[in-house]
Amino acid sequence: MNKIFIVLLFSMQLLYATESRDINFTQEEKSYLINNKTIYMCNNPNIPPFEFTQNADMKEMQGIAIDVLKIIEKKLNVNFVNIATKDWSESQQYLKQKRCSILPFAVKNSSRTEYASFTKPYISMPLAIFTQKNEPIVSGLEELIDKTMVTKKGSSMIPILKSKYPSLRIDQTKSVADALRKVNSGEVYFTISNVPTATYYMSKYHFDNLQISGYLKVVAKGSIAVVKEDEILLQILNKALSDISQETLDTVYKKWVVPIKQEEKLNYKHVQGVFFAVLILLALFFYRQYLLNKANKKLKKEVAKTTKDLKSLNDNLENKIKEKTKKLEKSLEIISQYVIYSRTDLKGNIIEASDAFCNISLYTKDELIGTAHNISRHPEMPKSAFKQMWQTIQSGKVWSGEVKNRKKDGSYYWVDVDISPEFDNNGHIVSYIAIRHDITAKKDFELQHEQLLKAERLSNMGEMIGNIAHQWRQPLSVISTLSTGVKFQKEFSTLSDEDLINDMDLINSNAQYLSKTIDDFRNFIKGDRKKKRFNLCENIDSFLRIIQGSATSSNIKLVFDLRKDIQINGYPNELIQCLINIFNNSKDALENIEEDNRFIFITSKIVENNVIITFKDNAKGIPQNIISKIFDPYFTTKHQSQGTGLGLHMTYNLIVDGMKGTIEARNVTYTHEDVEYTGAQFRISLPL
Repeated sequence: MNKIFIVLLFSMQLLYATESRDINFTQEEKSYLINNKTIYMCNNPNIPPFEFTQNADMKEMQGIAIDVLKIIEKKLNVNFVNIATKDWSESQQYLKQKRCSILPFAVKNSSRTEYASFTKPYISMPLAIFTQKNEPIVSGLEELIDKTMVTKKGSSMIPILKSKYPSLRIDQTKSVADALRKVNSGEVYFTISNVPTATYYMSKYHFDNLQISGYLKVVAKGSIAVVKEDEILLQILNKALSDISQETLDTVYKKWVVPIKQEEKLNYKHVQGVFFAVLILLALFFYRQYLLNKANKKLKKEVAKTTKDLKSLNDNLENKIKEKTKKLEKSLEIISQYVIYSRTDLKGNIIEASDAFCNISLYTKDELIGTAHNISRHPEMPKSAFKQMWQTIQSGKVWSGEVKNRKKDGSYYWVDVDISPEFDNNGHIVSYIAIRHDITAKKDFELQHEQLLKAERLSNMGEMIGNIAHQWRQPLSVISTLSTGVKFQKEFSTLSDEDLINDMDLINSNAQYLSKTIDDFRNFIKGDRKKKRFNLCENIDSFLRIIQGSATSSNIKLVFDLRKDIQINGYPNELIQCLINIFNNSKDALENIEEDNRFIFITSKIVENNVIITFKDNAKGIPQNIISKIFDPYFTTKHQSQGTGLGLHMTYNLIVDGMKGTIEARNVTYTHEDVEYTGAQFRISLPL
């Protein structure tokens, strides 16, 4: 072991020894220490230099936190014993279950305070921006949004940065060390890390081309987490930590973070070469002194000229700074003019508002500043949404959402808003910043679109009512004929028991058919959007009963090839609506075909965990110049009085967005009963 390490180790032992002195414990705390000589801990195996494993063995922990515990052990005369876990997640779970009493190193957050208490922090971890040494210093992350960042995969920073800076490009690596390595080699522009961890890896892997280019307004602080109910242990550990001097903590910190250069052993085989090298260096030194004396005279002459040039350069620099300042002020004016921006204090009162915010809300700045933020709240917005928003930003997170606001004149406008907490240097929230984007036109379009979809559905319902009227004629005619015949036979005493039973069975079966048709129609128009498991064949039977009358009146023959056992987890009413929309399009196209030769074929099968439903006709196909547009909204070949152009568009949305499936249309040529046909085929694929 080299001399420097021995000296450092000796100084640490001496320092720790001088640290040991009596701590003013209460009688209750003294009794606790007497009865609890062993205190069990769970550890984090992968957060150097604070706490990490030796050779991936959870029983061999090392790092800053472990050294601090060793000091506390001597002060309390106790032993901290490790309970080995698989990973950090299991360690936290063990603390929840009280299988261990402490976590040596943990950062306090809202979720952990539910099951743990935290001692006073014994180390601070500022978050810094790391770049290569030749890159400029920055005042914040905003100056780097056009650069590529790299960070550890799964980092909690990723969703926060993505929500605040959507255009920021983020590469992900398997570790913090890999992220620093990529920046050191120039593969990626920058990364963000806490300073101790980054410094540890820079020392360990000799990342000599890195610098801190700026800091974030966030400082994490490491404490000892204690089981929530063990208040006495928390008090004891706080007193022990208070009894450790800052000098001792700094020594522990430097042991793991500051690189220690080891002395190299002298290689006597190279002594002779070194001797001659020294002679050569001495000769070069005296020659260099000669050159320096010669150059010194020339340098004195140039000093006066350089001083003059520097003064001129300084004047030019001041002028450029003034120009930059004017441009910055102009930029701020433009931002105020075009960005819908406001800032509120911790009580929700507006303390700053941009010109664009005044323009859209119709309030002046004097009317807004000092007023509660809910001055623009629209009464249609639920209070629960704003309650959830406040809970989010008060916890230090970013809230995003669409909000309907009210203008001064009582009219409304819609905005897509991001509200972010603003922190001071100590990590405390000081205000909230809201940046909005006007989406009123988009929301109005969506409302009109929804109304047209409802109109399309009502139109379909009207047509289905006509279909049911067609379907009811024959069963009602059968019931009427049978009942009249029974009455006639009874009057003439020719009614046999067998005829009576047969006629009553026929009347009952037709009445059941009418009842089933009523149920199908009622279930469809009811429109309950409940996801459930249903039989596809039964669903197609319901569809058939709804359109049977229309198919019969149009002389359309329906041919089925269906699997009886297919079960789908989805929305049965929406699937019927899709089949009706496709049927109506085929029915209109079949009007140009001879009445005796109109076919629609419906099949179902399972292919690779997907249900495939095909729906094809023999109406000669869809013209090639429009087949790619048939699912577009408002596209129709009919007169505007006959359709909105939303039927197939609605079908596409119900299949793709509603049931996570696919739908495609193409022209096909096929054979049925030795006759060749050409028509349009709609292919629906739904996941099982």
